[in-house]
Amino acid sequence: MHLGSPISLLGMLLAIPLVALFFLRIKPRRVQVATARMWHILMPQSRPRQWWSKLRDPLFLLLQLLLLALLVGSLVEPQYVDPAHPPLNRVVLLDNSASMAAKTEDGTVWADALAATVRMIEHLRPEDRLAIITTARPPRILQGLTSSKQQLKQQLSLARQSAASSALPQALALADKLVAHADHAEAWAIGDNQSAKGLSADESRRIQWLTVGKRQDNTAIEQFQVRRMVDDPIGFEVLVRVQHFAESPRDVNLQLTLGGELLDVVPLSLQPNETWQDVLTYTSEAGGELVAELTGGDALPLDDRVVGIVPPRDKRQVVLVTSGSYYLERVLRSLPAVELTVTDRLPDSLPQDARVIFHRQSLAQKPPGRSMWIDLVDSNDAMQLGEVLPQPWIVQQAESSRLLTHLDLRQLPVPGARQLILSESAQVLASADEGSAVLATIQQPDGELLLVNLSLEQGELAWRTAFPLLMTHAVDWLGGGDDDTLPASLAAGDTLHWPLPRGSRATDDDVRSFTLTAPNGETQTLVAVNNELVIGPFDQVGVWAVREEMQLRDVVSSGGEADDGGATPQADSEVAHFACNLVNATESDLRSHGPTMSPQHEYFGHRRPLWFYGILAGIVLLPVEWWLYQRRWVG
Repeated sequence: MHLGSPISLLGMLLAIPLVALFFLRIKPRRVQVATARMWHILMPQSRPRQWWSKLRDPLFLLLQLLLLALLVGSLVEPQYVDPAHPPLNRVVLLDNSASMAAKTEDGTVWADALAATVRMIEHLRPEDRLAIITTARPPRILQGLTSSKQQLKQQLSLARQSAASSALPQALALADKLVAHADHAEAWAIGDNQSAKGLSADESRRIQWLTVGKRQDNTAIEQFQVRRMVDDPIGFEVLVRVQHFAESPRDVNLQLTLGGELLDVVPLSLQPNETWQDVLTYTSEAGGELVAELTGGDALPLDDRVVGIVPPRDKRQVVLVTSGSYYLERVLRSLPAVELTVTDRLPDSLPQDARVIFHRQSLAQKPPGRSMWIDLVDSNDAMQLGEVLPQPWIVQQAESSRLLTHLDLRQLPVPGARQLILSESAQVLASADEGSAVLATIQQPDGELLLVNLSLEQGELAWRTAFPLLMTHAVDWLGGGDDDTLPASLAAGDTLHWPLPRGSRATDDDVRSFTLTAPNGETQTLVAVNNELVIGPFDQVGVWAVREEMQLRDVVSSGGEADDGGATPQADSEVAHFACNLVNATESDLRSHGPTMSPQHEYFGHRRPLWFYGILAGIVLLPVEWWLYQRRWVG
């Protein structure tokens, strides 16, 4: 036996004043009376006739000391350790993954798991310790090993059900680290335990199981991706896959809305365990939030609704600086959503967000920002232009470049290409058999250059068909559409490393702050490191928004001096939106449950703490002492 709070033994010092008060006698007051004869007659009659009546006062003192001992004994929290049942170090692996949002008759499976965890905390012995780890990606330690039931319940109240998939093996590895130096450790998995099949046989045997929920049928949207079409700037494609996790057929409608307006309704007749998949094509210049939803409802609402982002297609201002190229001009005019301005020299002022393309022009007139150069005529510090190559062919191209999406330039002749030597800051996207770059980008302090080393006037038929698609990608690239494009729809639980758009990138030592808003309205502050944001993990389904926190800007008067009003706060600007969906077959299949509950006596085995019995005995003795004190034991 050991004491949980030995300092409380100092409470026994209260026995000193109790004993002192017992021996303290109040001296009777002397009063003169006419005669004492009456008292001599009464006193023999009032003397105790039973011998134990003389022990009344010592008995009161004994009961008072006993009550004090019980009170102090309860405060020191005595703990008896049964050698047959040593103290346990228990780790609860609480499943808070997406499947725990499944409906039950009384609520959700997640609510049942929380109730089971509370019962386990209530049955915790004083000498035992318990820790809680949530298993949704990524696993997190909710509470380390402790024997405080109040602390465990407080941390459990902060647990939140996630939309991510379960990572039970990783959670078990985290539990092993928690109890690495602890004796008599065990792990309990509380949940529907659908991720148990991801464990090895040895890992499964090491876990005690407490399964909540039941088997249910479910229909889920298992894949949903949206992208703009390459050959149609206002068109977009939707890849959608629906899976039916049931042994009976079901008729359901797939409803699509764009920007809050109904776009399409696809009726589906799903057979048992059937998977339906299709690529749907639509057009929209404005774009917006695309929502696909299965009507009718089922056991798991999280996988009945998915979202995607259709990027808007605004008019793109393109300025072509050329001395004359009928073919290049016709290609640019054929591109949808392009407003073309043709000039023979660079204007003094360019339209806002203009994309500048130079054809057979000198690099000396290069403007700040990105620009495209076709059929080079001179050199600069980043490149050296040589002689015309004899019959060059493209032999190599970069597979990962967005500029070459759906393009295979290999084995194409490059008439009019010249020997081109680039600096180390250049990225070659396509090169000829002579080793010369045909398509390349060069990063310079005042902007990036896209170089196209060929002569359009001498172009072959193959180039005449490939060049329009290349120009489509180039116009996007000029507007910052290469590495700045939004990622595809994310899976719940993912973490995204996202390069900032060029308009939001910091210069020199500037620090940019951003606000991340979750679908439920919760916000958190992000700081860009090396012009990159680390966002996530995404634990909710829906649309996440990133906004840049604008700094205070001084208001300048027309005379060049700051107004008396001082700095004016600027509204936060939206940078990007990210769509997050469940799309996980393991979480959506509610028919596969983990092992059943371990033997009940292992879970509920416990005893009352000793202080509980001390308090109970004190409650019983207190009225006895009061009754003995109030009763007069006289003859």
